[in-house]
Amino acid sequence: MTIMALRICKLCGLEANNHIDLEKFVMSRLSKHGRQKLCKKCANKRALDVLKNNDRLYLRHRFNDMRRRCYNIKADNYPRYGGRGISICQEWLDSPDLFIDWSISHQWNRELQIDRINNYDGYNPDNCRWVTIKEQANNRRKK
Repeated sequence: MTIMALRICKLCGLEANNHIDLEKFVMSRLSKHGRQKLCKKCANKRALDVLKNNDRLYLRHRFNDMRRRCYNIKADNYPRYGGRGISICQEWLDSPDLFIDWSISHQWNRELQIDRINNYDGYNPDNCRWVTIKEQANNRRKK
């Protein structure tokens, strides 16, 4: 008599034959046995692949990093940004999608970093550009 597995990962084939093995699968309230059909390892890999392949999501993370530097006093680099009065234009704060659209229309790619042309002004469409790490290093403020 063969025992049916409670769960089989649809990507790697990992089987859960008992309730202890089920712990290796992602939780779900909607699925039979309370688990999805993906093991945790495959689910994490898939989530990472989605992030790597989704430019808008990637740019959303870059925007959140920018906002953290400017507005979160607990951020490590807040003193060099928000602490100096560097801010993000209200247009981008109200709609991060406008920042994402601006980035895509201004030759953004993952090898570039956002750079403020005038280091004493904030982040806004007229003062920002996407540059290489080397170009960004050459655009430093005088202390």
